[in-house]
Amino acid sequence: MLTKTRFMTAVVLGLVWICPLAARAQTQSTTESPMRFADRPLSINLVLGVATPTGEAGITAEYSFSDRFAAGVGAGESLLGIQLAAFGRVRLVTWGRHDTAHGLDFVAAFSTGEYEGIFFSGDSGTWKERAYWVQNGIDYEHVTRSGFHFATGIGVAVLVGSSDVRQDCVDSCPKPPQSVWPTIHVTFGFSPSAPRR
Repeated sequence: MLTKTRFMTAVVLGLVWICPLAARAQTQSTTESPMRFADRPLSINLVLGVATPTGEAGITAEYSFSDRFAAGVGAGESLLGIQLAAFGRVRLVTWGRHDTAHGLDFVAAFSTGEYEGIFFSGDSGTWKERAYWVQNGIDYEHVTRSGFHFATGIGVAVLVGSSDVRQDCVDSCPKPPQSVWPTIHVTFGFSPSAPRR
């Protein structure tokens, strides 16, 4: 009887000791699984830069449909007026830790905005048109489990078309906008969506 009691006591003590360890291991494996971009799919961002799809300062909304692909739209202000843009992001390489996901991305965008030239030669005047741009670039990007989103990158903007809005010049109008611009940007954002488990 004494042996049986000792045996049962040993079993109970063993269970009391083993169960918390198993629960802790399971919790750690759950919380330390690598963070993915799709865990925080929606991001609202402030974009600052030069020749970006949303001008010098803009706001974008971006959705990660998967870890490899995201798309979004945005609007912003350039030195010459409002810019409107749509863009896609292909994550060429991704890696992560339990609380942060990182990516090296190819980004392509289409944008449109007002272009204005002012000249003083003979008859002074103002020349305005709407310019259409395609931007391509390479970004580094990361997002945290708490929802902070950051990206920065460089690229090139290429003028693909334009349409006259108003032309007040008489004989000699200003030259069309420069057709190729280097771009650089930094993006700060936050994901309002709850993290996926």
